[in-house]
Amino acid sequence: MPRPFAPVWVILPNQDHVRAFRRRLSGIGVMGVELGTFYNYYAEILARAGRLLARLTEPLQYRLIQDIVARRYADHPRQGYYAPLRDKPASSPSYAS
Repeated sequence: MPRPFAPVWVILPNQDHVRAFRRRLSGIGVMGVELGTFYNYYAEILARAGRLLARLTEPLQYRLIQDIVARRYADHPRQGYYAPLRDKPASSPSYAS
């Protein structure tokens, strides 16, 4: 049976996108829309199932990726598809709204 007023989940890449999208929605008065990242909804689904989730914050996720790339390309620092990530700051990117 269709539920026209059921909440809608919008999954976005990171918290910067969530904040920007929330600002856009606030200007038009939308109701019943839940915004979050994949990890937010993953945690929600596990919580509803009674299971716990260990979660890394975005800065730690970026730092982990950076460390993995640095180790992988230690011998050849400028080779490989992900090698440019080595020199990026270990914080989440900032997106303009």
